[in-house]
Amino acid sequence: PDPIGFNCVSANCTSSGSGKSYPDNIIWEWSIISGGGQFILDKNGQYVIYQAPLEMPKGKNVIEVKIKLKVMNPGGERKDPDKNSEIFTLKIYQPGVKLSHPEITWLPEEDNSLELTSTLMYKDGDWKPALAHMCRIHYFELMHVSAEKGVCLNTPIPKEADQCRDLQLKNENGHEAWDDAKASGTKCDMKELYQQARTQRPEKEYSITVHSRDFGAYGFLRSFANVNKKISLEGKPVYISIPVKKTDVAHPLGRLKTTEYADNRVTLPHDIDENRIVDGGWTATAGVLVPDPANNNEDEDDTPVGDGFKGDGISTYEEYRGFKVLDGDAIAHVRTNHLKKDIFIRNENDLDLSTYKKVSGLQVQVINEKQYIDDKTRVVNPNFNPTTHIVNQMGLRLVDRHRSGNLLGIAQSATGQPAIPNQEIEIKIFGLKIAESCEARKIGNKLAEKIAAVVAHELLHGNNVCHHGEQDASIENSFNLEHGLRSGNVSCVMRYDNVGSVVPGFDPEAIGADLCSSPAGTGYNANGKVFKDAAAKRGNCKAQIRISGKGNPPKSCGNR
Repeated sequence: PDPIGFNCVSANCTSSGSGKSYPDNIIWEWSIISGGGQFILDKNGQYVIYQAPLEMPKGKNVIEVKIKLKVMNPGGERKDPDKNSEIFTLKIYQPGVKLSHPEITWLPEEDNSLELTSTLMYKDGDWKPALAHMCRIHYFELMHVSAEKGVCLNTPIPKEADQCRDLQLKNENGHEAWDDAKASGTKCDMKELYQQARTQRPEKEYSITVHSRDFGAYGFLRSFANVNKKISLEGKPVYISIPVKKTDVAHPLGRLKTTEYADNRVTLPHDIDENRIVDGGWTATAGVLVPDPANNNEDEDDTPVGDGFKGDGISTYEEYRGFKVLDGDAIAHVRTNHLKKDIFIRNENDLDLSTYKKVSGLQVQVINEKQYIDDKTRVVNPNFNPTTHIVNQMGLRLVDRHRSGNLLGIAQSATGQPAIPNQEIEIKIFGLKIAESCEARKIGNKLAEKIAAVVAHELLHGNNVCHHGEQDASIENSFNLEHGLRSGNVSCVMRYDNVGSVVPGFDPEAIGADLCSSPAGTGYNANGKVFKDAAAKRGNCKAQIRISGKGNPPKSCGNR
């Protein structure tokens, strides 16, 4: 600027010595030489606003933009703009947005949630965290969300179970959510099951909460940034959604990510092999950590081995999604173990199951009437998904009917023989008669032990286990037949004890508390004595257990 001083010489002056500065008439002229983009408003002036290209050229992650500035002063020294110029170089990087993965330990539940974070990035060789000026609106979208019936396999009963989407976003914190119209499943009248959301202001990173409504909830979440329309699928993002590569995530069992998508979607829960089961496995009954099975639609439980027929009628996904059961007087949710066979029992009169649990080796789940629909239906997995379903598996109804002639108990089945749970009708215990029998045999002090043994005996009939032998209706007091009811291993709960004639030195007899694995006689039946070995094809009771309702039912006791 050129300063000028003013001095007044008029006779009327009242002041003198003022001054003023006059800037040179400088012209600034900007131009883009290469790399694209544009100036907003004017390209002349000491300051200009430059806007980078809205999209990166195909195959490029970095653009070099060259901008030329010419400066001239027509009335001064800088009259030749070509001699008074400078070139600036800007680097424009591909911007992107990535989404965090859920923790591998997070499992969906009836009412829980998890947070995922969408983070702005830029690509300079590798993807790097956003710079200070990089703040954008983040858009989120849930995709392919499950709509399982109910909240788990047996709750609520089918006529009360909805089929709404199992994952949702809500209006909360710093974002707004929308799009619940397509959230309704085939049986859903709930509202605000939002599937999309966007931040209310530009952010470098933003954590959003996803809410679960089901123990088997499943879906994808992805994020974009700078989408110009409300529905993320309709807008074109400036900040690309950074795909998750197979090398970015790991499965604890070494499995690879099934699919590399074109966007940053992640599975909810953490499930890179996409079998709808969390990669970290789950904690099952008795605190056992169960690893993620490769196949979600198999039924290969082999403990106990039983008759060699694998499975318990519950698929691996169903075991993972789990059941509502009784925990004392409370109702609890359990995820069962796909390596161990489970049996579901409606124990109507709270009978002692301890001996049965010990000798059967089965995982016993105690349920109430609604947890297998009702006492007539008895299906424990009615809220199934057809793609991960083996069979409508049934539970057993156990009830004390007090007295019925001379019977201590009976497993009432559709076949009239010991059978699998799907063929059973009711397991009846006659508690009053058991008490009278104990008094008659002078073992009243062992009533509780005897009731537990009878409960185990009858429930095992409902697991396809037979007697060691049978009575003959034409023979009086046929408890005492060789190879009959009292034959074989004297410790087995499937053998009749303390009935029939008294064996010298064995009165009263020990109450059965084990399950035999051989027809060979023990105690007074050893070495071919007294009632001898169990009948042909009988006596190996552990090898008769079957739970699964899949396939053809096993043969009857007389034709094994």
